[in-house]
Amino acid sequence: KKYDMTSLVVSEVLESNLSTLVQELVPFLPRTQKCLGMVRSWRDGCVGISGKLWRNQDGELTGVLLYGSRGVSFWFTNQETEQQIGLEIAANPVPIEGSSLASAKSFGYSHFHDCFLHHLKYDVWQKHYAEAEEGIQQRINQGEFIVRPLDAKSQKDVELVQTYWPYTRPGCTYVQRRLEHPTAAIIVKTETGEEPAAWITTHEDKSIGMLHTMEHHRQKGYAKIALLEIAKECFKDEENKKLGIFCHTIKDNVGSQRILSSIGFEITDELAWGRFA
Repeated sequence: KKYDMTSLVVSEVLESNLSTLVQELVPFLPRTQKCLGMVRSWRDGCVGISGKLWRNQDGELTGVLLYGSRGVSFWFTNQETEQQIGLEIAANPVPIEGSSLASAKSFGYSHFHDCFLHHLKYDVWQKHYAEAEEGIQQRINQGEFIVRPLDAKSQKDVELVQTYWPYTRPGCTYVQRRLEHPTAAIIVKTETGEEPAAWITTHEDKSIGMLHTMEHHRQKGYAKIALLEIAKECFKDEENKKLGIFCHTIKDNVGSQRILSSIGFEITDELAWGRFA
C-alpha cells in the first residue's frame, strides 16, 4: 500500500537461475548483507527456492524476494526516496536493521540484543597474519599448542561448543552441522594430555562466530590465533577474497570487539538481533 510497484517489471527467480543472478544481487543488498550474507546461503544450499525480482523501466533492480527451505529474504528500494527497506526471516536468528524493528514486531519479532557488524578485508587479514605467523609457529614448535579443526563426528567436540554457545537449545543440531564446515581450535598440551583452550566456527550466513576461550586460558592470545586461522580457511574461497568476511558482536562485548580490531576487523554497521516466533 505504501509503495507503488505497479510500474515495475516482475520476473521469476528459480533454483536453476539463481546462481547466475548472484553477482547482481550482492551489490543490490544493503551493506548489512553485502559482505556475503543470505544470498550466498540461498545459492549454496537452498532446496525448492523460488521468488521474484522487480525492475524499473530502465532495467535497474529495485526489489528482491526469495523464499524456500531457509526462510524468506525481501529487500525493496523506494524509487522516490531511494531508501532501502527489508527483512530476513530464517530458521536461525539473523540480523534485522533497526529501522525495520517496528514492522518486525507486528510479525511476532522478539528483540534480543543490539549488535555491531564487523567486516575484514582480505588484504588487511594478509598483513596481520604475516605479522603474527612467525610467533604462532614458534609457539607451536615449542609444544605449547596445536591448531586443528573441530570434528562434527566427535560427540566431545559437539558438546563442548554447545555448552558454551548461549543460543543453542535442547535437541538442536545446528552446532553439529556447523562443525562440518570451517572451524579452528587451539588445543593446549597439559600434564595429563590435551585440552581445548579456544575455538571458533562459521554460521549458515557465512559469518564467523561461536568464538570462546576457556576462562583459565584467557589473556594468552588464543582467541586472536583462532580468529586468524578461521579467516585463513575462509579466505581460501575466492568470493571471500573479493567480498571479505564478517561477524557480529553484542554491543557490550568489548573484549571480543578489541580482539577483532586487533586483526583488522572494522565495525561497518549497527544491527538489532532477534527472532521470529
